[in-house]
Amino acid sequence: MALAALQERGLRDLAEVVAHALQPKELGRLACVSPFYARLVRELKWDEMCDAIWEAKVYVPRELRELRARGESLLALRRSAEDAARTHIRDEELTMFLWNYRLKESCGPVRLRQASSLPPALSRPPACRRRY
Repeated sequence: MALAALQERGLRDLAEVVAHALQPKELGRLACVSPFYARLVRELKWDEMCDAIWEAKVYVPRELRELRARGESLLALRRSAEDAARTHIRDEELTMFLWNYRLKESCGPVRLRQASSLPPALSRPPACRRRY
């Protein structure tokens, strides 16, 4: 039993090295070889690629995070690519943030800039804040 575990662990280490060198299309092919490789690719690459794509995002839709949590990282990655092409704001996205904004005179009287050289952003009144 211990020998089989060592062989599987050695194979997994080697497979990890190979998987890190493959492109996404090649990884998809590797995942079709066996359940072992499918699990390996899912654990290693699809999760890692989700992390890389989502790291720069301010908002990741809840359903994509749920897909990944259920172990469907490849589907979450595909839907994330579709979501990146979206040109409208979602209700969930609008309501989860605290929005800061300034309108011409809606935030109170404008303070006179002091003689000291404060940056313009600091000499203006504070921004209005709103959660929708």
